Amino acid sequence: VCLIQNGTGESTLRTRVLGHTLAVPTLEVYSVGAGGGSIAWLDGETRLKVGPRSSGSDPGPVCYGRGGVEPTVTDADVVLGYLDPDNFLGGKIRLSHEKAYQAIKERFADKIGLSVVEAANGIVQIVQQNMINAMRVLTVERGIDPRDSILMAFGGAGGAHAAAMFQDLGIRKVVVPNNASVLSSFGLVVSNLRHSYSASYRSLIDDLDLEKASSLFADMEHRARRTLESEGMTGERIQIEPSIDMSYIGQLHELNVPVSSTAITPALVEEAKLSFTRKYESMYGMTEHLPIQVVTFRVEGIGLVPQPILKEHPIGTEDASGALKGHRPGFFDEADGFVSTPVYDAACIQAGNQVEGPAIVEYDTTTLVVRPRQRIAWDRWLNAIITQDNKEV
Repeated sequence: VCLIQNGTGESTLRTRVLGHTLAVPTLEVYSVGAGGGSIAWLDGETRLKVGPRSSGSDPGPVCYGRGGVEPTVTDADVVLGYLDPDNFLGGKIRLSHEKAYQAIKERFADKIGLSVVEAANGIVQIVQQNMINAMRVLTVERGIDPRDSILMAFGGAGGAHAAAMFQDLGIRKVVVPNNASVLSSFGLVVSNLRHSYSASYRSLIDDLDLEKASSLFADMEHRARRTLESEGMTGERIQIEPSIDMSYIGQLHELNVPVSSTAITPALVEEAKLSFTRKYESMYGMTEHLPIQVVTFRVEGIGLVPQPILKEHPIGTEDASGALKGHRPGFFDEADGFVSTPVYDAACIQAGNQVEGPAIVEYDTTTLVVRPRQRIAWDRWLNAIITQDNKEV
């Protein structure tokens, strides 16, 4: 899970990898073991848990029929009717409803006194709550109201579960991008090049040696430009973003504050102090009446990669009946069980189409599940937008 504000992903100066803290600037991603392959298991005799272990693609979920024996979220999705066993990956893989059903029955339902459907629904509820908790860490626990946010759901299993998070998070809408299952790969291809440089220099900001600080910035900028030029970047395709890690004296952690120039002047020092104070207050709700110190100078060298022009489609009518391919039983808590659920073929969806929930929309590589009292609409790029209680799209 990553929080994006004002078009920019939150970053962190430290991250943990395999239990080790690394002082490396990274995009702040809160990871949670919650995906289609996440394995459900019993902690003790009756406590059902999901993840962080995963079946991966080999052997994969039990319903794949490739030797997997531990039920997963995908197995629960099959039992609850969200996935069509005959149309998984566009029909290239046939899933076994029987194997998923029996695995959940033998591993959980019989042991904890639930029906298979109740156990499958429990698996889905738990994995969704795990995802909700992760989103709370990056929003509520930091004083950010998730109701002001939009949930961008991607990955092969994201669309099947994202719509269930409306009530708990109170968010306005969910956006499932076109080609959601490969969105991460798409992002990797179109992302700008980025090189990070840093130099330690600890000093009270009011005692800062301006010439020394400017020299540190200049050296890092030179290295950044040289590296980007070696990668084919020139002229306006190179951007330099300087910043300073700052803190109040005596504090153990710093805040990274962007500055407008690599040439340190008295005016820039005052700009940095003001930016730090405002950022500290926005994060912690208060300011400290303590001296401010600088700790680390940083330069980000960015190489701008040409961006593709996404295909736009003319907006048509709201009527999506041309994409309706049939009905099948789907389980929804809001309906107290299984209901006959319309199933739509995403390949036949047109921009402007709208569908009232409950509904299931099948793509070759993902499936969208729309809950009762929700609506899904497609924009001119065929991104799916899900809203609750018929709120304006």
